[in-house]
Amino acid sequence: GLACAGALARAGAEVTVLEQTPDLREVGAGLQVTPNGARVIRALGLGEAYDAGGIAATAVWPSDAMTGRVLARFDLRGQEPAYRFFHRAALQRLLADGAEALGATIRTGIHADRLAPGGRIETDQGELEADLIVGADGIHSIARLFCDTGARPTRFTGQVAWRAVVPAEEEQPVARIWMAPGRHVVTYPLSADRLNIVAVQEREDWAEEGWHHHDDPANLRAAFADCGADLRAILDRVDETRLWGLFRHPVAQNWHGERIAILGDAAHPTLPF
Repeated sequence: GLACAGALARAGAEVTVLEQTPDLREVGAGLQVTPNGARVIRALGLGEAYDAGGIAATAVWPSDAMTGRVLARFDLRGQEPAYRFFHRAALQRLLADGAEALGATIRTGIHADRLAPGGRIETDQGELEADLIVGADGIHSIARLFCDTGARPTRFTGQVAWRAVVPAEEEQPVARIWMAPGRHVVTYPLSADRLNIVAVQEREDWAEEGWHHHDDPANLRAAFADCGADLRAILDRVDETRLWGLFRHPVAQNWHGERIAILGDAAHPTLPF
C-alpha cells in the first residue's frame, strides 16, 4: 500500500493513505528484498535510502538441519541492486517517508468500515470520497469483498510457522535454510545484533491465522529437538515467539470494480515461502 501510494503520488495524484492502527508500528520481523523488488524501490526515488538500509546479503546456504552441513552456496555478491535483509519496520518506514516526501498524506487511527459505489468510504471518523480506492488491506480485505463477491473457502495447509528475533552472535550475512523431514527453519541477520528466525512445521493440528498469537518457545524447540547442535543453539536464544497457521486463500477472480482496485494479499494471497 505504501509503495502504491508513493507511485501514484510520483505520477501526480493527490494520495491519502488510511491506516487503522494508531501509528505505523512493527508487524512481523524480517524481509528479504531481492534485486527485482529493489528496482521498484529505486524507481520510487528511494535508492539511496535502500542502499543505506538493512544488510547486504552475500549468499543463500541450503543446509542439512540434522547435521548442520551446508549443502550448497548460492553467491549473491555483485548483484545490482543488492539483495538485502530488512526488518519490516525499517522497510515500512523507508516507504512511508518516501511516499510523504512525494506528497502523499498518511492518516492513522482510521478504520474503514464499508465501501460504497461512487468511491465512497465509510469510516469510524466520517465519510470520505475518492476518485479511486486502492485496497491493500490484506487477506481479510473489505475492498476484496467489494470487487470479488464469490465465496471461496480457505483451507489449512497442514503447516504452522513460528517467527522470532534473537540476539545475533557474529552471524554471516547469509540466508540459511535448515532443512529437516517435515520441517525447515530460515535464519538471516537483520542488523549487527539481531537474527531473524522463521520455522515451519508440517502437522495436522490447526493453528489460528495471524502473526500476533504468542506461543511457548519450548514448543518451537521441541519441534526441532532432534536437529543438529548449531540449529538448536540458535533456537535456545528464543525467549519470545509467535505461532500462526498457514492457510491457502484463493486468488480473487476480479481485481477491480467501480472506482476501486485491490492489490497485494487482498488480490493474490501467498504463503511465506
